[in-house]
Amino acid sequence: MRDLYDIANWLAQGRPHEVKVVDSLPSPTFRLNGQMHVSFSTNNYLGLSSSRRLISAARQGLDHYGVGNCESRLLGGNLAIYETLERRLATLKGTERSILFATGYLTNLGVLSSLPRAGQYARIYGYRARATCKYAYFSDEFNHLSIREGIRMSGADFHRFRHGDLDHLETLLQQSNADSRIIVTDGVFSQDGDIADLPGLLALAERYDAMLYVDDAHGTGILGGNGRGTSEHFGVKSLRLIHMGTLSKAYGAIGGFVATDAAIAEILRLSCAAYGFTSTLPPDQALAVSDAIDAVQDEPQRRQRLWDNQRYFVSRMARLPYELVSTATPIVPVLIGDEAVADKLAARLTAEHIHVDAVKFPGVPMGKARLRVQMNAGHTREQIDHFVGVLEQNQDVIGAQKPSAKVATFSKPRAATRPWAIAAFTSLVNQRQDTLAAKPAVISPIVAATTALANKSLSLDRPHAQTSLNLLALVTACLIAIDLNYDIPHLIFAYLVPILFIARKFGLISALIATVASVACSAFFLFEPVFSFYIEDPKEGIELIVFAIVACLASYALAKDKPTTG
Repeated sequence: MRDLYDIANWLAQGRPHEVKVVDSLPSPTFRLNGQMHVSFSTNNYLGLSSSRRLISAARQGLDHYGVGNCESRLLGGNLAIYETLERRLATLKGTERSILFATGYLTNLGVLSSLPRAGQYARIYGYRARATCKYAYFSDEFNHLSIREGIRMSGADFHRFRHGDLDHLETLLQQSNADSRIIVTDGVFSQDGDIADLPGLLALAERYDAMLYVDDAHGTGILGGNGRGTSEHFGVKSLRLIHMGTLSKAYGAIGGFVATDAAIAEILRLSCAAYGFTSTLPPDQALAVSDAIDAVQDEPQRRQRLWDNQRYFVSRMARLPYELVSTATPIVPVLIGDEAVADKLAARLTAEHIHVDAVKFPGVPMGKARLRVQMNAGHTREQIDHFVGVLEQNQDVIGAQKPSAKVATFSKPRAATRPWAIAAFTSLVNQRQDTLAAKPAVISPIVAATTALANKSLSLDRPHAQTSLNLLALVTACLIAIDLNYDIPHLIFAYLVPILFIARKFGLISALIATVASVACSAFFLFEPVFSFYIEDPKEGIELIVFAIVACLASYALAKDKPTTG
C-alpha cells in the first residue's frame, strides 16, 4: 500500500490533469463558475442530450420503471424495452441481432475479452470442443484504450499494426499461426478524427479468414447517408463484421451495444460477464435512445448543421498557420506538438470562455499534443468566428511566423517484421534502404548514420563522438525493428549514450551491466507511463533489453575496430 500513498503524495504536489467542476453540461454552451462558456470538445454532437423529445421519453421511463434497473438481464431484469431497442440497433447496423451494455467502455471490455474464452464458458454447460482453438487479435495502434484492455483480458495473442498501415497488418496476419483471427479498429479514431479504411480491412479479413470488429463510437449517428455509421459511409456489408457502438455520443444518452449475427450474439449473451454479471443501462435511457434513433432520421437538419459547421470551421482555419490532423469528420484536431504549449493555448481559450480539451500523452504519442476540436450541430457562426479569432490572436504561442495552414500528414512506415536480436541487424543491412527511407524526418540524422554504418563507411576518427552516433543508430534500428513509437528512442538515448563511455573507460562487463540497468530504470521507474503505454506484452520488454545489449556489444566492437573511410 505504501506505493499508493507515495503516488498520492506526488499527485498532491501538482496534478497532471486538473478536473473542472461545471454547473451544467455542454449543449454546446455550458456554465462554469457562474459564467457561460462554449464547448468545442463535447461528444454531444447533435445536441440530443437536451432535446425535449428525449427528455420526454426518459421522463416516461422514470415514471413507469423508476430510476434504475437493479437486476441482471439473465436474472429478472430483461425488460421488453431492451429487446425492442436491440432489434432497432440490429436493423440500424444491418445485422441479425444486437446486445445492449451499460457503457461503451464496458462493451469493448466485455466482448473482446469474451470471444476467445467462449469455449470455456460453453464447457460449463457440457460443450466438448473438437480441438483447441488459438485466437489472435490484430489491433490498430491508435485504437481506444478499452479495446486494448479487453484484448489483454482475453488471453489471446495480441498484435498491433501501425496506424492505418494495411501492409503491416497483412504481414502480421501472414505470420500468425492462430486458428481464429480478429482484426479490431476504431471506425473514427477519437484523437485523430480520421476514418478507418473499412473496405481495405474487410478485404484482408476475407483473404485471411478473419473477423473485423469495428468500434464505431464516433461514427454511429454521424457518418453515412442515414447516420448509420462507418459501414454505411463506405457501403460495406459482411457477415465478418462485428459492429460496436455507443449511445453516449450522437444519441446523447448512455450505454453501448454490439451488433452481429445471431450465433455470435447468443454466444456473447451467455458467456460475456459484462452482460450477465452486472446491471444494464437504466430503463429511461433505453427509451431515450430509441427516440434518439428516430430523431436522427426525423430531424436531418441536425446532422446537416453539424457538417455545415465542420466545413465552415475548416475553411476559416485555412488562413491560419495551425496544422489540422484530419478534416474527415466532426473531430478536427489542431496539432500543437509540445504539451506545455497545448496547455497554455487551452488556458488562453478558457479565459475567452471557450472550452477545448488539450489532449496530451498518454492520450496521444509524446510530442503530438493537440487541441481536440469537436464540432457541434449547436454551434453558431458567431461562436466559430470567435473561436478562430482567439486562435489567430494567439499564434505567438506556437511560434507561428506566417500563414501556412495545412492538414498534418504523418508518414506511414513500411511493413516490418519483429525479428530477434541478431536477425534485427541482418535485416537492417539487407533491407536498410526500404526500411529506413520511410522514417520521419525527425530521426533522419540517425537514419543516415545507421545506413552509413551498415555500409561500413562511417569514420571513427573521433571515437567518442562517432561511436556514440553508432550506438544511437544501432539502438534506433532495434527500436524500428520492434515497431515502437518514434518518440521512445529519444528517451532511451538519454540512458544509452553514456554506456559507450563506460565501455571505453571501465570495460565491456561494466558497460553491459550499465546497459541493462539503464533500460530497466527507464522502463520501470523514470518512464513507466511511456513503456506501459507502448509495451503491452512483457516479451517486448525482454526484446528491448536483448536489443540494447546487442547494440552495446556491436558499438563496443566498432569502437575497437580500425577506423574506415568511404
